[in-house]
Amino acid sequence: MAPAKREHAWKEKRVFFLTPQVFQNDLSRGSCRADDVVCLVFDEAHKALGNHSYCQVVREVLGYTQNFRVLALSATPGDGIKAVFWIL
Repeated sequence: MAPAKREHAWKEKRVFFLTPQVFQNDLSRGSCRADDVVCLVFDEAHKALGNHSYCQVVREVLGYTQNFRVLALSATPGDGIKAVFWIL
């Protein structure tokens, strides 16, 4: 979906399926308001380390509100409990 069409959708819709990079771009562009975010669902969450787009999105939203939830999904969270705690 083109950015202009998504910008319109942000005003009309409630649920979006986006790559973290597209969501980050929409936040940066001002197409969507970070304080309107209620829930983020991440698949392949084991990749959410360091400066990954998932982490950048969470930091961006946290800059505006702490009133949201994150559901992090992964079939391969790590090889031990310490690895699991490093995610997000």
